[in-house]
Amino acid sequence: MSKIFANHLHTGTPVHAGSVILDEIEARHHKQKDIAKKMSISPTMLSDLIHGRRNISAELALKLEKAFNISAMFWLNFQNKYDLDIARKKELAVL
Repeated sequence: MSKIFANHLHTGTPVHAGSVILDEIEARHHKQKDIAKKMSISPTMLSDLIHGRRNISAELALKLEKAFNISAMFWLNFQNKYDLDIARKKELAVL
């Protein structure tokens, strides 16, 4: 049996929280414009979130919590993991 050490693990493809947002919208059979309205943001901002062009701030995490009843901490943690995965990927590319 080989041992696995935490510092030897490599990340896969970083996943932005936008993909989870889109999955939630589709699973609940909602329209993006309705979710944007519920979050009090523009449809363009929601589209930017979904496509990974905008990151989740604490304020947006609270709006997502309200829209989906999924904790703001989940959204912030997802964003932080994504940011860390991107940074790690860049660091590995340099090495």
